[in-house]
Amino acid sequence: MKTTTTRAFRLEHLNSYSPTDFENFADYFLYLHLNSSVQWIHVLGGIGPLLLLPWVITALLSFNPWPFVLFSLVFYGAGFASHWLYDGLVSKTVTSFWASYACVLRLNLHVLNRRIKQDEFDFMQKYPQVMWVYLAEESK
Repeated sequence: MKTTTTRAFRLEHLNSYSPTDFENFADYFLYLHLNSSVQWIHVLGGIGPLLLLPWVITALLSFNPWPFVLFSLVFYGAGFASHWLYDGLVSKTVTSFWASYACVLRLNLHVLNRRIKQDEFDFMQKYPQVMWVYLAEESK
């Protein structure tokens, strides 16, 4: 989904909703990721480091933590950077680390196999009241 609101608008209003406003955490997570630019940077940040995984594992077995640190910075940093660049903030999904991790894996897979469009459509049908954050014609 492309957004029609500005970064400044989303900075001000994205956190108008919290996990309690949604049926489950996965729906809240998708709400925070309805920006297609954010989705693709998450995918790149999730797939790119996988090429380094054999090196990271070998280094860890040799008691060298630095490749793992680099791997983690790229893996998580891409997601944080995408939210900062496009939404103006990084929302607090890290308090639910494992749930977020499962949701980001699902998000990446659905973006890659183009299932994300159906997810977004279903979400918009289920939660039309939150869509103003992404689809307002002009920032307030």
